[in-house]
Amino acid sequence: VELSVRVDDATLLVALDWPVVERLLGGRPVTEENMADALFDHRDLIERTLRAHLFAQGVPLSGQVVLDLDDFRFAVTD
Repeated sequence: VELSVRVDDATLLVALDWPVVERLLGGRPVTEENMADALFDHRDLIERTLRAHLFAQGVPLSGQVVLDLDDFRFAVTD
């Protein structure tokens, strides 16, 4: 899953690693509607995780960020 995100004066392409998507779906089948609902329901979590990632590693020159389970380790639980 890829999201276009505006940070300060930069637009980033943020990809969510598939295991993150599975956790956010919470066992629901992978459909367009379920995906949209999961992203909407977890938008604050995704934003906080992205902010933490960028704070720790900075804004990449490539404009691309991949968030994996390690990035979500304090927020996503089984």
